[in-house]
Amino acid sequence: MNNVRSVNLSKAPLSLRPIVSAIDDWNRNWRLGVIFECSVGPGRLLVSAINLDNERGGSELQQLRRSLLDYMAGEKFKSAATLTPEQVASL
Repeated sequence: MNNVRSVNLSKAPLSLRPIVSAIDDWNRNWRLGVIFECSVGPGRLLVSAINLDNERGGSELQQLRRSLLDYMAGEKFKSAATLTPEQVASL
């Protein structure tokens, strides 16, 4: 993918496992997440480093957005990782 950043999850709990990962440079070997989920307090959070509102993204971007929205509306949206608001802000 072009023009997509990732989030450095190296300091996040190991229970936070990205849905979509990026491969880092072999010298650093950071744990990078492009799409990941976690619980924060009583709520649930899904983070995407991909701009899902990009109108020029084409049908594959629209399908990814629809799939993520459907996933979040379903019963399987339950993360094994729990982060504090401070941990989320530090990412």
